[in-house]
Amino acid sequence: MAGRISEAIVANRESHLTIFEPEEWAALPEAAKQELAAGVKLDGAPQGTGLIKRGDKGWYLMMVTWPEVDALRAKYGLPPKPLHVTVGKASGAAERKPTAPETPDVQADDGDN
Repeated sequence: MAGRISEAIVANRESHLTIFEPEEWAALPEAAKQELAAGVKLDGAPQGTGLIKRGDKGWYLMMVTWPEVDALRAKYGLPPKPLHVTVGKASGAAERKPTAPETPDVQADDGDN
């Protein structure tokens, strides 16, 4: 059936968009971090543009565009960033081990693996 994932998947436990990568966050001036930590309201809404399967790891990702996120990143001197929401993984995929320490994410009020 068109538009359906052709294999069993395990749903992701959370959904979020990572707006700043850990190394980008670390490089921000302290004033910018404080401003972001105080809260950010983003207008608009993320728009799904398609579903992909990431390599042999078996992760299914919904690709997303959100112009207001691009504008927020530009405010802090960062380029646009390809966004995605992890939908789930193929039921036979190996567990992913974190490669970097967790950092605060700026998230929409509604999650990246």
